[in-house]
Amino acid sequence: SGKALDDFRHVREEEVGKLTHALVKSSTGTSSVNLGQLLNVCTVNALGRMMIGRSVFGDGTGAADSKADEFKDMVVEMMVLA
Repeated sequence: SGKALDDFRHVREEEVGKLTHALVKSSTGTSSVNLGQLLNVCTVNALGRMMIGRSVFGDGTGAADSKADEFKDMVVEMMVLA
């Protein structure tokens, strides 16, 4: 619903901010940027935060998260089956 989308607007904005930061950081080097991968990470992290309250591909701290890892495995399995 529209209200649900509004409730999670801050999550989407934060994940897009992280995406923008990653793009800026990647653009300073001479190597190419895998935009598709960065967009997938942004999308899955936003969905993960809305569904389970955690980023699936990490929060930038490098700490392991078993629930996020389980969710990531489920997402990968669904993508393989689709």
